[in-house]
Amino acid sequence: MIKFKGYCSFVFSSLFLLFAVTVTHAKDVQLTPKNIRTTWAAIQPGDKVIFSAGEYRNELYLNDSKPWSADNPTIFIAEAPGKVIIKGSDVVQGWQRLDESRYSKDWQSEPSQVFVDGIALIQLGGTIFGGFPNDPASSYNKMHKENGGIWPGRISYSVGAEMPKDSFYFDKDMRKLIISVSTNPNQRKIEVSARRRPFFAERVSGIVLDGLVFEHSNTSVSLRGAAVTIIGNDNIIRNVKVLHADLAGIQTVGDRNQLLNSVANYSGQMGVTMRGTNNRVVGVDASYNNARGFNKWWEAGGFKFVGDGGLQVSEFIGNTAIGNRGDGIWFDWQNRNNLIQGNVSAYNSGFGIHYELSQSGVIQDNYVYGNGQRGIYLRDSANCWITHNLVIGNDLEGIVAVYTGQKDSKGVEFGAENTKVYSNIVGWNNGGALIMPKGASKLGEADGNVYLGSQKSIKFSLGYPATLSPAVYLLRDWNKISALDVGSTVGDMPIPNEISDRLTKKIAITNWSAIQNAALSLRKEKRASFKNDLLPGGQIEVVGPRKIK
Repeated sequence: MIKFKGYCSFVFSSLFLLFAVTVTHAKDVQLTPKNIRTTWAAIQPGDKVIFSAGEYRNELYLNDSKPWSADNPTIFIAEAPGKVIIKGSDVVQGWQRLDESRYSKDWQSEPSQVFVDGIALIQLGGTIFGGFPNDPASSYNKMHKENGGIWPGRISYSVGAEMPKDSFYFDKDMRKLIISVSTNPNQRKIEVSARRRPFFAERVSGIVLDGLVFEHSNTSVSLRGAAVTIIGNDNIIRNVKVLHADLAGIQTVGDRNQLLNSVANYSGQMGVTMRGTNNRVVGVDASYNNARGFNKWWEAGGFKFVGDGGLQVSEFIGNTAIGNRGDGIWFDWQNRNNLIQGNVSAYNSGFGIHYELSQSGVIQDNYVYGNGQRGIYLRDSANCWITHNLVIGNDLEGIVAVYTGQKDSKGVEFGAENTKVYSNIVGWNNGGALIMPKGASKLGEADGNVYLGSQKSIKFSLGYPATLSPAVYLLRDWNKISALDVGSTVGDMPIPNEISDRLTKKIAITNWSAIQNAALSLRKEKRASFKNDLLPGGQIEVVGPRKIK
């Protein structure tokens, strides 16, 4: 059982397996870039597969043709962590010059990526998912039309038009790949995405990936998914890096899977996607994703958990989402009973933490700052706790929980009742401090919070502000209309210079002592009692994020 100190407890499975502790491996298998094609098929369940340092140009595939088992894990590990790079691209030479800057190469199928000395070229006129947007029969044509479709970042191109420098185009009719570069590509390292996914495993169990680096993929041309995908139960991905995937970086589907101390950065759409029960995501960095400009209201950004119940009874702890074009952390549709603790979500163009159409999330001890929209946003998500977070300098509101009445596929409302907002530090958010759900069967609770900033940022409302339910700017007025935050306090003060400077420059902030000390001082002065008896008196002075063990 994992206990959320002083608040509530959910029962999580205790069956997270640390395979390598008790397992005797069948044999060690040494892989090199030269022998992998002939050796891969001979790998058996329980083997320890050791990758020698080097660059591999292979698509590594596992399925249920062999009895992979969590009782006898199969480990794929780098001999030297970070020195094994498995790429979904090929090095391409023999480019033919067309004019001063354009070069061509015979090419049979559309690539989604071209790199010159490791730098991505801009794609012109690309297609995804089997022909979108050129195929009039594509099911994606009708999606999100009101805000640019699913891929508003796509750059249209007509054959014969001028190509901007550092771009590429695939001529489907001529079967030619054309690039526009400033120097002779035959004197550079040109890499073209050629394989759907560098690692794909389905209907497997007991697979462990450790210390490997994956780069480049060609997933999106024909289907959705991730460069590194594992479908099955009781698998572990740890100390893995996935960089510059064309769509998503890492995906797991199944129960009791663990993603640990890994990186999924610079992906074309999003960093990490996962669904299942009793899973763990710990110490993962999913930053600077959605390089290709997919619609953030559809799927884009750092982390997203959605589909077939999303993520349930799982831990999401100590992760980082910075600088994504979209939401930093997004739980969407029927997620339930998740602990979201000790994460950093900053400088994303969308919401910092987005918990949508889901239930019973515990969102605590997180640092959420500098995001382009709301800091923490709950839509139609009942029975959630938002506690001990630091929510600073976001472009819209700090914390928002709203009720719209949306129903699931069976016609049952998701609801937004029993939202509990305790002991947060909320300050200098451009859209205001807090919105609590209007119209939910039970409003919820808020207390022990510290609100910092000027009148503009210290704003409260029940539901979105409207003529008949306007926002209020004084804590006493908020107490009066809502009966909430009676034990909370307000500090009218400018943002500290060292914090303001870093927010302006979008630099990661690790020292929050100026704000935390100010909040603690205000909290001590108030010395109010919490109304909720689940919060012991000894914790009254604790406000904002606590140290996570």
